[in-house]
Amino acid sequence: MPTLFDRTLLPEALGEFVVISDTHYALEGGVGMDEFPSRAQQSQRAGAALRLVAALEPDFVVHMGDVVQEYPESAGFVPALDQALEQMAACGVQPRWVAGNHDLGDKPDPTMPTHPVTAEGLDAYHRRFGPSWYSFDYHDLHLVILNSQILNTGLPAEEEQRTWLEADLAAHAQMRIAVFLHLPPYLHNPDEPHLGHYDNVGEPARTWLLKLLAAHQVAWLFAAHVHFSFCELAGTLYYRTVPSTSFARP
Repeated sequence: MPTLFDRTLLPEALGEFVVISDTHYALEGGVGMDEFPSRAQQSQRAGAALRLVAALEPDFVVHMGDVVQEYPESAGFVPALDQALEQMAACGVQPRWVAGNHDLGDKPDPTMPTHPVTAEGLDAYHRRFGPSWYSFDYHDLHLVILNSQILNTGLPAEEEQRTWLEADLAAHAQMRIAVFLHLPPYLHNPDEPHLGHYDNVGEPARTWLLKLLAAHQVAWLFAAHVHFSFCELAGTLYYRTVPSTSFARP
């Protein structure tokens, strides 16, 4: 399959994997489709991106969340998810999943009219996608997938993930570590406000997470959600948000 990616000037790699995010497969007439005209192109754009991913023949793909435009409580959520996963399978892409807010629910914020995570929604996600926090090794890398959507919720799963992450990072201290989560810990600075802010992890989980990553000298932190590409070198941590394949957020 032809691809736009030319590797001829790149040194040979030990392996390659692809990170994509926010594909937002959209049903015709579904949630938010009247927000702006190009919403109608989201599913086609997702398909084009997925075909490019497949053409690269990567060792694996990480999908950073927001598979569909619908929310879990909307009537079209399950049909949209079914169609989105069928599209990925047809393109030959079987990702490793990161839970996003459109897949599971938003961060808790009493100042915003959002869709918070519920225990029932988390159970449904786990039945469909498998665990929402996990890790695996790839050559000399240790890759960690986190569920940002349950942070600060007080759900039992939040403490389970916290305990697991602390143990997992300690057990892989001799490896280079990359962490993936949907919601960015911050956009401008680690002390920025979180209430009324749709695009960052709230406190106290943000401070706990950043201190833990620093203590274990995590090399890379990847986030999504904002649909734009930002990067920062925070000490020795390379912090990057990845763009959406389907649209830039206004």
